[in-house]
Amino acid sequence: MRRLDLGIASYRNPEALRACLAALMERSRTDLRVFVLHNPSEDDEATREVIRWNEANDKRIVAVWLPENVGYAGAVAKLMETAETEYIAYL
Repeated sequence: MRRLDLGIASYRNPEALRACLAALMERSRTDLRVFVLHNPSEDDEATREVIRWNEANDKRIVAVWLPENVGYAGAVAKLMETAETEYIAYL
């Protein structure tokens, strides 16, 4: 049973996102789900690829493709709408 939903906003920084997800996924915890809330931009294909690859390779990762860039506060609000666990954290 999941106890923690964790949110990460992404915006045009694929290397930082890759490192963040790698560090999280090294943990052996199975009671968490990581939402990657993607704020789109015109030149973010590398970031999208990082998200797609991680989602395909770890069932704990869920991509949330926001239709427009809603910024940090908008991504936090979307996490609050989407999360279903007792605890919620945001990086």
